[in-house]
Amino acid sequence: MSVSWGSAPRTLTTSIAIWLKSTVSVGYSSSTKSRTSPVVGEFLRFRGVIIPDLARLTTANQADLQRHLRDYLLRGGIPDPLKYPDLGLHQALYNDILYRDIAARYRIGELGALKELAFYLASNPASLISFNKLKEHLRLGSVNTVKNYLDHLAASWLFFTVNVHDYAVKRQQIAPKRCMVLIRVCYKQWGLRFHRTPANC
Repeated sequence: MSVSWGSAPRTLTTSIAIWLKSTVSVGYSSSTKSRTSPVVGEFLRFRGVIIPDLARLTTANQADLQRHLRDYLLRGGIPDPLKYPDLGLHQALYNDILYRDIAARYRIGELGALKELAFYLASNPASLISFNKLKEHLRLGSVNTVKNYLDHLAASWLFFTVNVHDYAVKRQQIAPKRCMVLIRVCYKQWGLRFHRTPANC
């Protein structure tokens, strides 16, 4: 079930705090001692936002930061696409990563399968995936090929997989993995979406 932005204000306030403090390495805004992620601080400064004191957020501050959080999730934090939104730079970046950083570097012959895999992962963020099912879906000859493609995508900072929790390491290794998207904007730009949620607005 999707959750609308307005229906979970406490969750969103928590999300704002996590967003602003999302890295261990922190920077300081020029006007306050609020500790914020350098990447997020750069995004907010680009938007001309003065970061308020996080310990004393007013309702207006929260609403403003919620708006910028949605904007960040929708457009990402990569500088050039934000500066030149009409040039299609997100798609150009995606193509460069897929064709140059992965296909050319690792000499991948099944380029269609790689593109289909990336499209599937971008269309199903945070979903459980099975190497065997992906092998059948992509009509590849080996599970190892699927694993290699996923490793290449992870090395290029597009996606990564997370093991499901289990006290037995062997069961973790053979169980389906959860695939996560590293660049949030990519599953809006490069995947197929059917509904609107706070995560993929």
